Amino acid sequence: MPNTTKNCERGFTLVELLIAMALSLVVIASLSSAFISQRKTYAIQEQITEMTQGARAAMDMIGRELKMAGYNPMGPTGIAITGVQYNPVQLQIRADLKGDGDTSDPHEDVTYAYDSDNLLITRDTGSGKQPFAENIQSFTFKYFASDGVTEVTDA
Repeated sequence: MPNTTKNCERGFTLVELLIAMALSLVVIASLSSAFISQRKTYAIQEQITEMTQGARAAMDMIGRELKMAGYNPMGPTGIAITGVQYNPVQLQIRADLKGDGDTSDPHEDVTYAYDSDNLLITRDTGSGKQPFAENIQSFTFKYFASDGVTEVTDA
């Protein structure tokens, strides 16, 4: 048998390496694109959830304070308290929570107002307006008569 040398060296050619790298680059680019898209969607959903929770908490607090509107522990012999005063641009709630015959104590005279310039609702308990709920697109005050059907349009 003649002694012939065969090309026994095995490996990848430069063309094969370039093709493998190109395919890997396409796969990594598609995965990165999907990851970035999912991250943006998650961030948006988290903001929506935060705004929804903030609005729910605000409405819950306003509801609790509205239920206390006009509270007067002194009864008919004490002062007369107008629990909710009509105002088309703000909501003012009064209650004599302390039972001292006036509504000048903290949290007894609460005013909510919508600030359309900053898209927020402010709350004032006598110590100045404080941000209460943010990212509010619109907020409307509607007042109804005691029958619950007739809408009040003037004081």
